[in-house]
Amino acid sequence: MADTIPKATENPATPQPDEPRESTTAGSSAPAPPAPIAAATDTDTASETGDSAFGDFDSESFTASITSSITAYQHEHGRRYHAYQAGRYVLPNDEQEQERLDLQYHALRLLLDDKPYLAPIGEHPKVILDVGTGTGIWAIDVADVHPDTEVIGTDLSPIQPQWWVDSDQAREYADPASKDTSKRQGENHRRVALFAQLIVSKFEVDDADQTWTFPEDHFDLVHTRIMNGSLRNWELFFQQSFKHCKPGGWVECQEMDVDARADDNTFPPDSYIQKWCANQEAAVQKMGLTLRINGEKLKSMMANAGFVNVSYQDFKVPIGTWPSDRKQREIGAFQLVAMLDGIQGLTIALWTRFLDWSVEEIEVFLAKIRPEFKDRKVHCYWPL
Repeated sequence: MADTIPKATENPATPQPDEPRESTTAGSSAPAPPAPIAAATDTDTASETGDSAFGDFDSESFTASITSSITAYQHEHGRRYHAYQAGRYVLPNDEQEQERLDLQYHALRLLLDDKPYLAPIGEHPKVILDVGTGTGIWAIDVADVHPDTEVIGTDLSPIQPQWWVDSDQAREYADPASKDTSKRQGENHRRVALFAQLIVSKFEVDDADQTWTFPEDHFDLVHTRIMNGSLRNWELFFQQSFKHCKPGGWVECQEMDVDARADDNTFPPDSYIQKWCANQEAAVQKMGLTLRINGEKLKSMMANAGFVNVSYQDFKVPIGTWPSDRKQREIGAFQLVAMLDGIQGLTIALWTRFLDWSVEEIEVFLAKIRPEFKDRKVHCYWPL
């Protein structure tokens, strides 16, 4: 994961556009790799009984209005896909995929100690951009932390919650003393209450690979999370981020390297997990994409775009309930469920379109990979 700061000043609240672009974060040396995650032993009763809930188991870009053409989703192999710029993103946008995204979000939120971002953007940022916002859960949580901030989430799919309220309505919704309880009921109460604080915030249907139409020197934070495999041109992304960040603004990229690893070499011979990772990369390369990304690569591209003093941190996202540490085990449980329930959507369009696999062949393969993910003797994780 990498982040950087352009045009930093001593007082970010009063930016000086003519100041040199510099960073207040760590220098350019590579960080020490994260320590291996300790695996639970066969006699570790805490993981077996004390935590039974975990178990073993090519025109200029424009911001599009939400119209019938955008919501006229495509369907393939029983899954639903986006309509705007159809085919540019090969993962589904249906309810099952949204559940996977939210599970993955919670895993990373735990990993980062309940912080949505690490960049020191201050207490009162004005405008934040979330590129590839997905279900919008990150943008909503950031708005909860900064209720006076304009949070803009962009995505190819308009699947985010749509509760639009004017300023007076927003204050009434967000006011816990509101006497009109009828407005505060329903299973989505929490999200309604949080989203009501976004007085001027919005979700937009947009393609981040096209020319951005936002004002220059505008954002306090530009954020991405797991956009490898989605962004075709990272160099262009950082150039546009540099252009549209305000003096003192930050860019933070929380990116996962889709190359499962096991520090203790516990993958079985002919591992299906390793075969799956190799096939995923082979498929996306035929689209001009890659799933392989790391902090050093991001750092280099940021520097080429003009950023200075770029820093990054490496993390490990366990897959499964094999870690001995309770927090790591909980992270692994979220990630395991996300993979078990979501791997069909991650696989089917890529392999049928680009690797010439049949649906039947894919289902047979997935039936073999799921037990490997659940095997607590396989101590695998995603590098982040």
